[in-house]
Amino acid sequence: MAPETAKATSRAARSSSSSRAWEALTPALAEWILDAVTSMGFLRMTPVQASTIPLFMAHKDVVVEVRMAVHQDGTGC
Repeated sequence: MAPETAKATSRAARSSSSSRAWEALTPALAEWILDAVTSMGFLRMTPVQASTIPLFMAHKDVVVEVRMAVHQDGTGC
């Protein structure tokens, strides 16, 4: 991979993971919510959370459909 491509890929990975950081939400979550979320070990939002929480905070109606994988024993992920 060319150095320019590697830099662009690295930059994109950083920006996508930082955009999923709880602290990156705009408007920001209340401090007590951030404390609760991080104390439970949730360091980053899922892609669904990252795309819907800002809409909820803007008082928008949101409908989400998520496909779950099913293990051979029939349990979800």
